[in-house]
Amino acid sequence: MYHVPDGCDLEPLHLGTGWRAAELTVHLGRSPGGGPPVVEAHFPVVGTWGTTEVLEVHQDWVGPASHRAALGRVILRYADAEGEELFTFGGDLTIHEAADETACRLTAPAPIVALQYAPSPVRHEIETDLVSEVEALLARLRATSGLPADEFERRLNEQSPEALFLASLASLEAVLKQLPQALRARRGYQIAGRAVREMVTGAQAAGRWRTEQATLADLLTTGEHS
Repeated sequence: MYHVPDGCDLEPLHLGTGWRAAELTVHLGRSPGGGPPVVEAHFPVVGTWGTTEVLEVHQDWVGPASHRAALGRVILRYADAEGEELFTFGGDLTIHEAADETACRLTAPAPIVALQYAPSPVRHEIETDLVSEVEALLARLRATSGLPADEFERRLNEQSPEALFLASLASLEAVLKQLPQALRARRGYQIAGRAVREMVTGAQAAGRWRTEQATLADLLTTGEHS
């Protein structure tokens, strides 16, 4: 099981031989599950100059219907002032207007992770920790790359969502292997390691994993491209 935020439909990424893209649909103005409706959604998108911008979508949306989503957090605001966040590696974002709602559909060949809640606290904690570690890895690379912030973002946005996801898995694998044995023996790290290995196995079964899989540092600081 996985958490689906109110006002949304969410199909997870299917790994393995039946690799199928993840899909998030946000219904602004209508809640399929009966909860409070989403009144505003913020998506990270690739802007005109290749850097990341925030696209704010409301129910009375007027603007382009297609966008390229960037790696980052999707933020949902509800009518009751509550909110939720999801993490995406990027993808194709389309916006459709109807009589009673504005629907935003994000399709991505990489996971879309709901960060606020999950049916299992352990599952939620591990997913959130892995996303946080990916964000921390990117922050460290951004700080140490020697590149101007705009150039780093452009390099990031030149990569496909699938390439960023696989490079993130390779980077997480490397981080976990470098941990002292005493830390790796702890339950939380064992669960995290198992989750990463399961995703790597799924990518291998789908034929997406390279023998020498690029890490985030390889993609963003050494000039490798997807």
